[in-house]
Amino acid sequence: MKTRIAAVLALAGCIGMAAMSTTAYAGMRGCGRASDYVVSANSKTSCGFARTVASKYANGSVNPRVYSDAARRHIRMTCSQFQGVQFVSCKGGNNAHVRLSK
Repeated sequence: MKTRIAAVLALAGCIGMAAMSTTAYAGMRGCGRASDYVVSANSKTSCGFARTVASKYANGSVNPRVYSDAARRHIRMTCSQFQGVQFVSCKGGNNAHVRLSK
């Protein structure tokens, strides 16, 4: 019985890690969804800022200018869509990094 419980817990842990990998990338944390994108951000970037980048990018701004509460100024983010891969990488400011995926 203990072996079966341990196996179920191990499987649950693997499933949880697989689900997490769809929302966050190495060195980044998941920030939820915005404008049909799954949003991730590095430790230098707030989730609110990252979701605003996603919204502006979705509305046609390829290099969105987004206000940062932390920096107290607007920051220009440079976004690149990678061919063959379903994600967009946006970088700018003081090492801010946002990833958007479908």
